[in-house]
Amino acid sequence: TKQNLWNPQIPQSVLVTSPSPTLSTNIFCGSQTIMPDGNILITGGLTPSLTATQPDDIWIYDTFNSQWLYQGKMRAHRFYPTAITLTRPFGGRNLILGGLKWLDPLLGNGNTLWETFPGPPAGMPPVFVTYNETPPLGGGPPICPDPPLFENYPRMLQLSNGQVLVTDLLGGTSNSAAGLSWLITVPPTPGIGTIVACPATMTTERSYGSMILQHRQSANGGPDLVLSLGGSEYDASSALPFLKIHRTVESFNATTNTWGWATPQLMKTERYCPNAVTLPTGDVFIVGGGWNDPVSFNDSGNESDDWIGPVFLPELFRPGIGAQWLAPPNAGFPPPLQSPEFSFTPRAYHSIALLLPDGRVLVAG
Repeated sequence: TKQNLWNPQIPQSVLVTSPSPTLSTNIFCGSQTIMPDGNILITGGLTPSLTATQPDDIWIYDTFNSQWLYQGKMRAHRFYPTAITLTRPFGGRNLILGGLKWLDPLLGNGNTLWETFPGPPAGMPPVFVTYNETPPLGGGPPICPDPPLFENYPRMLQLSNGQVLVTDLLGGTSNSAAGLSWLITVPPTPGIGTIVACPATMTTERSYGSMILQHRQSANGGPDLVLSLGGSEYDASSALPFLKIHRTVESFNATTNTWGWATPQLMKTERYCPNAVTLPTGDVFIVGGGWNDPVSFNDSGNESDDWIGPVFLPELFRPGIGAQWLAPPNAGFPPPLQSPEFSFTPRAYHSIALLLPDGRVLVAG
């Protein structure tokens, strides 16, 4: 296993490292998160067999000494899990959920097991083992399945108040539907958490969409705003699973009394596998992804509506206002396809966009 370390201040320099001991787990499609000390936590991965259980290993990559540090086993086997580093009130720990135990859907998929790393002290519950759902605000019965079953990369973000918002963008399972959301109250000490169901879901499935958090409380006194954009709808009965690619952006206003996903706004074009970055101005830089042909596109579910090509042109999205192209479209071509001012390199699946400390945005992959 080789790791590349790249310095954005010196674009031509790439340091290839071969640490010892070597990595003994296939971490393809595992989860990676940067820890407070600058090291990288990696959970799960891939076992290339339909009937074999997927990896349950935990590794840390020591970025300062260029070495892999094995941390033991998770409580569950996970392919495509999600992990985030918590700030408060559970500071320094990592919350892990989702992922497949097997690749074969006939064996059952997804995980209802939540866990943290590092694990709790001796005598404390090892995971969030109970599901305590409260009714939606305004009354009525809980709307989310019990317990939630997460599969591939559920989106997970920690809000300013310490709660964790989890949204299942994919859905399509027996007890989890696309767009359902949960708020998790993480206790200040390791133990059992409380899962609170949101009173509304997103308007559509957003498989391979993007979801970002804007911490607006410190910036302008407003509540946190979560944006979920792009992605596609899933149709398991079709030969092509991703048929309708979305142009819309939905927002979640994370206040204590006005939960819910707001009426969608529009990007300049639909995007499948886009990347989105919040800029210091509060605007959102959106780049990459695949798109539908706007001439033949319709809502009928025809397989011809599948992704036909990459989106080369980036855009700037301002919540509550709208979107604008960041470069003039090339005359004679559909706007997403060509622009002389921007890259002709497709950026879709496994690509990234990252805000650098100097305000530039790194786009790669």
